[in-house]
Amino acid sequence: MSQSSPGHVSFLGPRTQNDAAGNLTTDRQGYTYEYDYENRITKILKAGPVTVAEYSYDALGRRVEKKDSVTSTNTRRYYYDKDWRVLDEYDGSGTLKRRYMCGNYIDEVLFSWVAPPGTHRYYVHDHLYSPVALLWYDSVSWSATSMTPTANRTSWMVRTIPAARRPPVTTTPTCSPAGRWTSSTAAR
Repeated sequence: MSQSSPGHVSFLGPRTQNDAAGNLTTDRQGYTYEYDYENRITKILKAGPVTVAEYSYDALGRRVEKKDSVTSTNTRRYYYDKDWRVLDEYDGSGTLKRRYMCGNYIDEVLFSWVAPPGTHRYYVHDHLYSPVALLWYDSVSWSATSMTPTANRTSWMVRTIPAARRPPVTTTPTCSPAGRWTSSTAAR
């Protein structure tokens, strides 16, 4: 950073570049981004050029795959319901990594199950259906994350829920052929 004239500061180093549609094509770290005809990101390259990630979309425009070329275990395939909500995430080898249960609205995630180790996550929403807290169970204890205003910014606080106040453990939800979500409750 240098002071070119009083009151003006300029940053030295590589500049970002954008295409005619306004998409970022090169960032300050040297990554290059490629887009398809609908301005959806399709590839990220690092200097060399080395492919870092690739994205695939279905005919409806939904992202169905995120291929991580650096760490293949981070590759994800997404499966949607008829309302464009992600229901399942699988890794590149076809192993279920995350399952979601949604409410009535497109972004209203109520529950997610993460594998392994089988963590259950419950989303708490406000009156506008925006997530405001997250409860999770990791096979040992319940914990909560909530947004609290601190020093004019939002921070996340994590606390463990005492055993006496813990809700029962719910198993992974399953979807019946009729499209209804079911789950069973196990004892604490």
